Amino acid sequence: MGRGNKNTAVAALIKEQILSAASRLFIEKGFSASRIDDISAMSGYSRRTIYAYFESKEDILDHITVKGLSALLGDIRSAAASDRDITGRWLDICGAMLRYKAKYPTSDRGVEASSPDKLTEKELSPARKEILRLGSEINDLLAGFIRDGISSGEVRPGIIPEMSVYVLWAGVSSLADMARTKGSFIARQFGISREDFLEYGFRQLLSSVL
Repeated sequence: MGRGNKNTAVAALIKEQILSAASRLFIEKGFSASRIDDISAMSGYSRRTIYAYFESKEDILDHITVKGLSALLGDIRSAAASDRDITGRWLDICGAMLRYKAKYPTSDRGVEASSPDKLTEKELSPARKEILRLGSEINDLLAGFIRDGISSGEVRPGIIPEMSVYVLWAGVSSLADMARTKGSFIARQFGISREDFLEYGFRQLLSSVL
């Protein structure tokens, strides 16, 4: 490995370790209460090193968000491209969303903090632009999934794919939150598992556009 490649690999490792430490800290302490000094203590890197890679605490959150959305995009792309029927692909897409929320909770929360409504294009940092790009690509994939359903006659032709993406995403998020907070109660009440409840809900969401 050449010196340039080695330096690049070392830099990537340092950035990953800082992001990993910050992600744990944001979950444990909350983003607002966390400081760069806390990230320094948890990661083992000095403030100077942290600022050599990231502009601010907010920039660190943005990079964590990018990492999670990149993984989500890959999972949704694979699910949407499978040869399963529309219900099977939808359940796989929902599974990808659940894994994202479970594995990348800081990224999931960071998406809301990256709302483009409060910003202009000139104010967007490179990481924030990447968040918006990834979000748009994910939405386009999901809209494409709905358009394919319209073309095959499985989804109602009056459905607006782009708008439906937001409705379906909100439904999946709400179901995931309910299963997390009330899953045990629901399981006892209906004699089913948390997973059974989620699948029932996901099928109900899909039926709203079929």
